[in-house]
Amino acid sequence: MFCPECGAQIPDGSKFCSQCGRTLKTPQRTSGEPQRVSQTTPSSPKKTAGTAIASLVLGLVGIFFGLITSILAIVFGGVALSQINKSEGEIGGHGMAIAGLVLGIIMTIIWVIVLIAMGTLFMWQM
Repeated sequence: MFCPECGAQIPDGSKFCSQCGRTLKTPQRTSGEPQRVSQTTPSSPKKTAGTAIASLVLGLVGIFFGLITSILAIVFGGVALSQINKSEGEIGGHGMAIAGLVLGIIMTIIWVIVLIAMGTLFMWQM
């Protein structure tokens, strides 16, 4: 038997994949019917989370448009990761969500430093 998430070979009747930890659904079968094992490779996710795309775009836009878009990238990235983890492989975009989250965090830190520096310079000029 193979894991539909990562493709690892696992013992028949397992409830969890030992490689990726995915919960496995055991097929219902009648007595006497042999168990059929799919030997196909794992399929790619069916769709990409829209919130993951939004997180990545907002993280990139945050470079030019400021603190609010960077904070929104963090929020959308967290929501996207939650949706992706709950979907059990039906929704993709994990990499985009992580990239948007990281960009959002980095740009938020940079914008906070820029705003503090601008405020300090403004106070010195008075």
